[in-house]
Amino acid sequence: MELTIRPSTKFIKIGYAAVIVLLVASIIAQSQITLPEGLPSWVIPGIVALLLLWPASRHWSQRFTKMTMVGDKLRYETGMLSKATLEGNPDDSALQGARCNGSAIARPADGRGRRPLD
Repeated sequence: MELTIRPSTKFIKIGYAAVIVLLVASIIAQSQITLPEGLPSWVIPGIVALLLLWPASRHWSQRFTKMTMVGDKLRYETGMLSKATLEGNPDDSALQGARCNGSAIARPADGRGRRPLD
């Protein structure tokens, strides 16, 4: 049986909510002030909307982190194109095992970037 655990998204959701509140506040503030001539009405909310890139980038990188438990082996993987994998036995006092860092090009044919243990 395989158990897969991913990081929590609660802080990412808080980031999205904070940026949306700032976006709504900027739209309200813009309606209350007069803009200089030649400045489009979408500039101020557009600049604030760029803040959505911060939680979106965190969310994107979080989707490529996972911990998998198969039998008595624990595997921690991070990365999308270049994978870093740490494998070991969770019964040990310290997680010891094989660590493999491999880019998408340098990975072996099995596609997971793992190297056999000696």
